[in-house]
Amino acid sequence: MDNKKLHIEPISPIYSETQHFRQLWLWAIFTVPTVVTILSLTLSIINTPSNKGIMISITLICSIFLSLLAYLIFIASLDTKITANGVFIKFRPFHRKWILFPFENIKEAKSHKYNPIRDYGGWGIRYSTKGKAYNVSGDMGVLIKFSDDTNLLIGSQKHLDLASVISNHLR
Repeated sequence: MDNKKLHIEPISPIYSETQHFRQLWLWAIFTVPTVVTILSLTLSIINTPSNKGIMISITLICSIFLSLLAYLIFIASLDTKITANGVFIKFRPFHRKWILFPFENIKEAKSHKYNPIRDYGGWGIRYSTKGKAYNVSGDMGVLIKFSDDTNLLIGSQKHLDLASVISNHLR
């Protein structure tokens, strides 16, 4: 899929949306095992008379790793902007530059309901037989069909507005 180009910050966007991973269920799934792991390791340190240095090191490494993972999830965001040039996407912190999908490569854009797990294998930057997807939450987005018959799904909380803005530029 050669429909994209790397770019700097989009200038004068006519549409802009930023989404974050803020679902309560996600944080519950992540936080409970993290707290249990750290508490278990801490109790092991307290109850183990020998090799406390090893247990302290393991606890420290696990704590740092899990804290960094939580920070990564917290700062992750999907930014979508539309300008006169096309559709810009940036999935922070994984993309350093904006990815531009020029309007001349887009054949169609429509609001689309999807099943994130079944259709794309979850949330984030996903690849499947249905195409590539950028999604953070929910089950609604905009399905973009390119002139080379590839697809791109952009998850959006404002999917109707996003589809409308893209479609208006295709006419």
